[in-house]
Amino acid sequence: MNAITLNTREMQLLEQAQYDGLVRGMTALSTLTFRWQDLALQSLQLGTSAGGEVYGFVAESPADTVAGRISGSSRDAAGDAIAFLLSKVWKKVEAKVAQNQTLQDVCRLLKIGLDSLLMVLKKFLVSREVLGQLIPLYNVVKGSWGGIQLAIEAHGHRTAFESLKDAAPLVGSGFPRVALSGFRTYTMTETIRAGVKSAYTFAKTIGSLLAQIFSAGVSSVLSFVAALVEAITSWAYSVIQAVLFDKATKACGTAMASREGLSVEEFRGIIKGCPFFGCFVFGAANYIGHFNLTALLSNPDNAISSNQLSASVATIGEVQKSACKYIAASHFEVGFRDKASEAQYGWILKMMQGYASDAPKSEFLTSDATKWQRFKHKAKKFKRKHF
Repeated sequence: MNAITLNTREMQLLEQAQYDGLVRGMTALSTLTFRWQDLALQSLQLGTSAGGEVYGFVAESPADTVAGRISGSSRDAAGDAIAFLLSKVWKKVEAKVAQNQTLQDVCRLLKIGLDSLLMVLKKFLVSREVLGQLIPLYNVVKGSWGGIQLAIEAHGHRTAFESLKDAAPLVGSGFPRVALSGFRTYTMTETIRAGVKSAYTFAKTIGSLLAQIFSAGVSSVLSFVAALVEAITSWAYSVIQAVLFDKATKACGTAMASREGLSVEEFRGIIKGCPFFGCFVFGAANYIGHFNLTALLSNPDNAISSNQLSASVATIGEVQKSACKYIAASHFEVGFRDKASEAQYGWILKMMQGYASDAPKSEFLTSDATKWQRFKHKAKKFKRKHF
């Protein structure tokens, strides 16, 4: 194996590639923002404008509007029972978050109060709006209520939290081939999960998804509980990831404006803790540069062979496609912070949409394409059209 001996020149080359990748990655990602109206919580009364801070999610606690404010004694009883049930599932979510050190670390890095965010999400979950969709369906599941509560206590469910926990050490390993393999496995697993009917995606509201589960009835207590836990945990995970994405892109913008801030290690830490952010980093590989991106995933202190670096560069495209498919399956749609950014970097999102599709690919020119590249692009289009 032709091992890299990190002499002064080679260290300079790797560090330069890391720097170039970091600057290009932060430049592209800083222009993106998540459209909060696509958070699939629009049926709830959000107390903030699009792109607001985490702590401004709600003007007043929706939890104050749980079952007790729903008129009618029978509806009160049903609302209390459903709110209690959802709260029991939520405890399992809180336990998964508490056990996920990667998530804790990236929240500290991005200055997000995870406990406060979880409190807000629980208030959404047991809000009047969500309960109002479930109460009419209470009688469908009422007969199995005792068994459902017991099954929730005993239910062990592998979720996206566990996928993240498994992938994070690989992505942050400092070995590019290991990092790429770990991230690709994660995105492929989560793309499959996003296709499950009971899994939350940004195309659904949590209320409507839970209503579908309740209206299906209890064919078996275990299947009902599995669907319920899947819906709530995947919803919580997706919202947390969306908030992290927003904070991460803002951090990139702040770092670029101040010309200081995020280090290579911190940028890599965000990728491993916020896969949605990581997916857009890989999606922008054609702009960042395949070798630059490989360098970002590398720790120069590790013994990395030149063969491994070459192999890693060659597999960036596979990870790029897998990442784009996961974003598409999640229906996680981002926008640009301003028109100028969209005009300059819009081609990156268009390319990501192409990678996410199995349809024949269109070719996209980058903003810095040379005259020769533009000529060849036009020639290829002409040839396909006329021959």
